[in-house]
Amino acid sequence: MLRGDMANGIGVIPMQIMPDGPADNAGFSTDWSDSSVITAIDGQKVSASILGSHSMQSVLQGIPLGKTVTVKFLDGSSTKVHLNLTQNEAAKADYDDLPDPGTDDDTDINFGVDGYNIGQKHNNKEIGLVITAIDSDGSVGGTDLAEGDVICRIDGYYVGTTADVDKILYNYSEGDTVTVDYVTADGHLKSTDVDLTD
Repeated sequence: MLRGDMANGIGVIPMQIMPDGPADNAGFSTDWSDSSVITAIDGQKVSASILGSHSMQSVLQGIPLGKTVTVKFLDGSSTKVHLNLTQNEAAKADYDDLPDPGTDDDTDINFGVDGYNIGQKHNNKEIGLVITAIDSDGSVGGTDLAEGDVICRIDGYYVGTTADVDKILYNYSEGDTVTVDYVTADGHLKSTDVDLTD
């Protein structure tokens, strides 16, 4: 599966799942919820996709092919997964391109957030814009979003920087509503609808 690092090292979320692969056969989901975020495999903590001793890649490299392991999720649930696919075989799978809003970032929408990128990358996407300030007159003012939350997606487009937000919002107009997927400051996945204003 294609996977992304979640904010603050809380785990790894599936972004796309290979049909008939181990994750698909075990019923993994790309839904934006705590029940999708992988936090441990075979009793070993997972906090990132690729880098570090607690990365999914590092953990999987120490497990023999053909073994069935227990995968735990952020909501406390778990499932069994039969690891019967090599990394080379998985690399040959075809995945759809992740949604890309384009390159134009000239928008009149006042989204109303300032922040910084958490610096995690996957599939050439930097995932996560930490909110450092909210403009009460902007679109986000009055929503559930708060300073310290990490915006990860807007209407399915992955967010890493304020420039990404501008590119996405170029495709929308005042009065439109977008769904913002985010990680709360205390480490849970949530979504909220934001009515756009200029």
